[in-house]
Amino acid sequence: MAAARSLEGPAVFAEVERATRRFLADRVGVPAAALPADALDAALARAAVPDDLRHRTRALLDAATRGQFAPGLGPAPSAVVDEAAATLDALDALYLPA
Repeated sequence: MAAARSLEGPAVFAEVERATRRFLADRVGVPAAALPADALDAALARAAVPDDLRHRTRALLDAATRGQFAPGLGPAPSAVVDEAAATLDALDALYLPA
């Protein structure tokens, strides 16, 4: 998320979305392409992501989209970057070797 922290405006949210989708593709096996919410949820469920973390991931991507296309109507960029870092850390913990 360091790259997102160095940006401003809608670019912050675009970077959060890009980094999150890349992480989901690389680490969780979810397609990197933008998926409808139901398809994303199904892909996360197939990857055995717990319900609360699936909802958190969807909310993060929704906030990133709002920030890109409706600036000012969602959370502050720094809050979204912080949530992205925490969400990706939580997802990563699922896939670390025991």
